[in-house]
Amino acid sequence: MEGRQTAARARAELLLNEAEKQGGCLAPASSADRRVLQRLCKDEIVEPVPGVFARRSRWQTLPAEERMLGVMRGLAERHPTWIFCGSSAALIHGLDVPYSLLHSIHVQAPGHAGRMPEHPVSFHSYRNVEAECVQGMMVTPFWRTVCDCLLTAPFSEALAVADSAARLQGLDRDEFVSRVTKETIRRHGRAGALYTAEWVDPRAENGGESRVRAYLIENGYELPELQVELRDPVDRHRVYRVDFFWKIKRAGNRVDKVIGEFDGLGKYGRDGVLANGLEARKLIDERQRESHLTLLGFPVLRFTFHDLVAPGWLEHLLASVGLHPGVRRSVDRPLKGRC
Repeated sequence: MEGRQTAARARAELLLNEAEKQGGCLAPASSADRRVLQRLCKDEIVEPVPGVFARRSRWQTLPAEERMLGVMRGLAERHPTWIFCGSSAALIHGLDVPYSLLHSIHVQAPGHAGRMPEHPVSFHSYRNVEAECVQGMMVTPFWRTVCDCLLTAPFSEALAVADSAARLQGLDRDEFVSRVTKETIRRHGRAGALYTAEWVDPRAENGGESRVRAYLIENGYELPELQVELRDPVDRHRVYRVDFFWKIKRAGNRVDKVIGEFDGLGKYGRDGVLANGLEARKLIDERQRESHLTLLGFPVLRFTFHDLVAPGWLEHLLASVGLHPGVRRSVDRPLKGRC
């Protein structure tokens, strides 16, 4: 009995090694392998999705995007006919997908519909859907994926996907709108998708910046310029590029300038914890950068992901530099001549 258990454990370790080499989790087809891995779960193995396994030590070091990609690689290996779609396909295509869209895995698969009980996989049924292989997984084509997200996701999340798509494809706003207009003919939710497309800006460098901008748009704030270059007042040979830059007109022809920066925790290590000397060096460089920008005499606002889920605090933060909400811009209005 002990010999069989040792052999089963060795096989599980081998399977996990192979899955990790491919950058994925393990989704074994054998029920015997699954039982062995489930027995190990409490100590050494995690089962983030029923039937999908990873070493706990590795899993705990991965950001949310890499975790989801690992799970999908495992599922793709076990279910080669599955076609990932929506936000799941967007992540595989390398688009910026907000964390709020990473809780479900979206799949098209013959003979499936709806959602599996206690399982994050949601099945969808579309007509005449093509597929292509990206990162070893079958996914809906790039533009079908982008438009699926714009048609179904809330404005804030959809804008993050849209900005990154325009950036990856090297398209300006008009080119992006033209492509989405063509791709969404006769599709439900087209008005919202086109509204999102009208606000696209490929200069946004990550999904966090896009979501801050979405909040500003939805709530009628004065909108900043993006990725503005400012010369370092200490070292005139150095130029800093800031995420947001406002020029706020005041009474008496006075103009106040405000810098905005979005901080993703990833730049400081997982969950913002400094893991090594390199990440500590990044933090020191960032502090020095901010001190030099402050010498320009402009207030510097710093936004984080936590601010995005606490809009009351975000409003307070903006008000501290004289930025106030205006007339809310509807995100559901149809665009004249577009629908």
